[in-house]
Amino acid sequence: MPYDEMNRNSMNSSEMRNPNTDIHDILMKIDKILLWHKCFNNKAMKVCQSSGYNGFKRLHRYNTRCFLNWHMCLENEAFDKFRFILETDYEDFDYTSRTLIDHLKNWDMKLGQDIEKLAMLNNEYRMLAGVGNKTAKKALRKMTKNHEKTGRWHKRFEETKSAHDQHELDDWLHEKYKKKEEKMK
Repeated sequence: MPYDEMNRNSMNSSEMRNPNTDIHDILMKIDKILLWHKCFNNKAMKVCQSSGYNGFKRLHRYNTRCFLNWHMCLENEAFDKFRFILETDYEDFDYTSRTLIDHLKNWDMKLGQDIEKLAMLNNEYRMLAGVGNKTAKKALRKMTKNHEKTGRWHKRFEETKSAHDQHELDDWLHEKYKKKEEKMK
């Protein structure tokens, strides 16, 4: 088959993506997810600290910094690569949790939903830009790791109902994220 005929018969990239979506929309949607998780982790940090879970406090504080950095990277990318200023609106929300188990359950569910959304947005970005978005990939990696852990921890604590088990994990997290935060300085 001649090359021109192959070209006409194959699907072009505009047919494989949503025709109403452009880079600006995709980056705004990615940023909205990043900002939500930055805000959530910041609020969760305070909730965990007030509940006496300083390891989870450090984990959420570390995550807050990651999502803030990725948000700024996305803002820079929008201008450097596509010449527009990314101004993302997102709704603020209240967050409280009565128990660590409830917190892990809520966080796990939201991570699952947003991982799927972010992966789809990264695919749309790839269709338009020719490569995946580096910032979205980093966020996906962190979110996937958090999702794996929260699912395990939630199941474990639901089964054991042991406050001792929860505080033992919290102590371990405290040491782990203390070391990570020292490396950031």
